[in-house]
Amino acid sequence: MILTVSEYLRIKLQEIVPSRIEIIPNGFNEFKGVNVRKSKSDVLTISYVGTIYPWHPVERFIGMLEDLIKEGEKIKVNFYGINNEEKIKAIINRYEILNQVVNFIPRLSEQELFVELKRTDVLLLFNDYLYPGTKIYTYLAAKRKILFLYENDPEALEVKEKYYNIDDKGYNIRPQIDIIRETNSGIIVKDEEHLKSVLKELYAEFKQKGYIECKSRGIEKYSRERQAEKLVNLIKENVLKG
Repeated sequence: MILTVSEYLRIKLQEIVPSRIEIIPNGFNEFKGVNVRKSKSDVLTISYVGTIYPWHPVERFIGMLEDLIKEGEKIKVNFYGINNEEKIKAIINRYEILNQVVNFIPRLSEQELFVELKRTDVLLLFNDYLYPGTKIYTYLAAKRKILFLYENDPEALEVKEKYYNIDDKGYNIRPQIDIIRETNSGIIVKDEEHLKSVLKELYAEFKQKGYIECKSRGIEKYSRERQAEKLVNLIKENVLKG
């Protein structure tokens, strides 16, 4: 028996290994007993964690951010532990107005990051196509609304074809979308035009309530505790009985 973390990897492994292959997805650690109090603020905070790949439409997101701030919205963006900080800073520097609202925070421990994400309002997630990755599970643990870019944006798809050189025909290239919809944990943004309207709606909600509501459900299935239970059951069924 072989274990892997996604359906795509299971299919590719089955092409070369004649063995039973089970999926136990990546997940999150639960920091029980960690209480985080979010300070009151009139600024909507959007956060992103980790690697930014060439096919991620981060530059277009930054351009949209400039438009909204010029229109009077109070928004700030935090980048945590990103891999190409200097490149992103160069993009930010094209928009003078953004230097005061975009922050770069070094890589943190898992628990420190959890605390910081609990203090944010919205979590930014880019489309990684075939792979759900690990970031989405970190976001689920924080129980903050996920903003997913994009489902079907023409320019983003062009960039994907340039940098994401993997044959994905016949495979599910939206596993992140499936998880978000299953857990009711965020907003699936179709394209750039949709993004602007979504950000305006989020800002209006934030101004009215002082926070962004996240009504996620069933995220416990992605906890390390549940995954450990599944692993134990698989061992009992396939190893101990064998």
